[in-house]
Amino acid sequence: VWSPFAIPHAIKLYHSWYGKVGWSYSTLNTDYHYMLVDFEDSDEGSKYVQLCSFDDDVIKTSNLNKTAVAKLRKFLYGGNTKKIKQQTCSDKDFLLLLFGSMGSTDEHLEDDAKDACLGWTWVPSNDDDTKEKLFNLKAPEDDDENGVPPTTLDKYYPRRCSWLRYAILKAADALGPISKHYQPPPEKKASPARGYDDSDSGGYSSDGYQW
Repeated sequence: VWSPFAIPHAIKLYHSWYGKVGWSYSTLNTDYHYMLVDFEDSDEGSKYVQLCSFDDDVIKTSNLNKTAVAKLRKFLYGGNTKKIKQQTCSDKDFLLLLFGSMGSTDEHLEDDAKDACLGWTWVPSNDDDTKEKLFNLKAPEDDDENGVPPTTLDKYYPRRCSWLRYAILKAADALGPISKHYQPPPEKKASPARGYDDSDSGGYSSDGYQW
């Protein structure tokens, strides 16, 4: 991703994915890295920094935070002021730009450009208690705080939220009325009902992955 201004800076991005399903097991590993490139200085010695990763239900997002967003924005745009954000984009759109440049353009941030699953997705409608809780909170099912509140529980399907979407929204301080209640993956061998239902996927493993 290149700076849109007369700044000799770019952010080099890297995304890896590995998944395999066997008769009695499944494994899924994916991660995202960045490298700051300054064309006025030698980039020898520059190293990739991991933003986040998913490794068989172990999710690491400690480097994907507000501090990192500010650092990347300052490097690419020359600053992180309100005025610069008005000239460029919001923190949320900035992160969507970065991850989209790595192939994660799916609306729900569940799959990469080759339709490969990126890991855990929380589906609140699969849990009756969670669904009822969100309904009673009048959380719009599109996760937009300005959206239309639900009126009928039976027809209420709150938006699902992947681990990556949650991490991006949290880092951008843009969690919605549903995503702020996001739940991480259950422990191994938990019920697949906490993952995808049949209408969402072509199947799921015991870890709740979509394949």
